[in-house]
Amino acid sequence: AADFGSTIAGGQQNTANGFISTIAGGLGNTAGGQLSAIAGGMANITSGNRAFVGGGSINRAAGDYGVAVGGNRNWATGDYAAVGGGDNNVAGAAHSTVGGGLFNTAAGPYSSVPGGVSNFALGE
Repeated sequence: AADFGSTIAGGQQNTANGFISTIAGGLGNTAGGQLSAIAGGMANITSGNRAFVGGGSINRAAGDYGVAVGGNRNWATGDYAAVGGGDNNVAGAAHSTVGGGLFNTAAGPYSSVPGGVSNFALGE
């Protein structure tokens, strides 16, 4: 834990360097956003403020208030964006959502892909 009020409860090779950031456990996770949290998993990163990663591996919550619940290589890069799970999904615009699936992208503001494979939502 490298910043004021940051906490690492367990695991190995975790870094909590955001102001009042938290990592509950896991391996090689980095909570870099202010007030961000990672519950567990491996190689997950929060860089958005108040962002959250639940678990899984190589997930990113880069937008402010962004959420990547789990899965593998899922990115919530828009502010208030969310990815529920799956593999290689991106919620890349503000308020965008990907529920799960594989290789799905919600690229427009307020766009949504509930699941499936290789879907792309651009419009609002």
